[in-house]
Amino acid sequence: MSDKAVDLWKTLYNWLMSVKACEVEVENTKFRLFITVNKSGEIVSSFSKAMSTEEAEEAWEFARSKFYDENNEEKNINDAYGTYVRAFFNDDNRESAIKIIKNFHIEVCKQKNILQP
Repeated sequence: MSDKAVDLWKTLYNWLMSVKACEVEVENTKFRLFITVNKSGEIVSSFSKAMSTEEAEEAWEFARSKFYDENNEEKNINDAYGTYVRAFFNDDNRESAIKIIKNFHIEVCKQKNILQP
């Protein structure tokens, strides 16, 4: 999955909103993203590999650096996913986003050819 895939950022945004609204207990929730192609960008990979809070913080900072410069100015944010990215990297949402990353994992699904018996 591309680091700039709208579906990725919309999913992360929806999870974030659910956490902020106390609809899910972030510490007890596994956030799984299922994809059909075994390709992922640097951001997705870093999120999926983060197992500790420290690693999740590093992954959040790394991902944020792809969209914001050192002066906190936006860079490379497309309108298609901008709302989702801005929310995920908003300082007010940082703690919740890091908890999501810590419990995030990407799963590759094998597709079966429906024409084969």
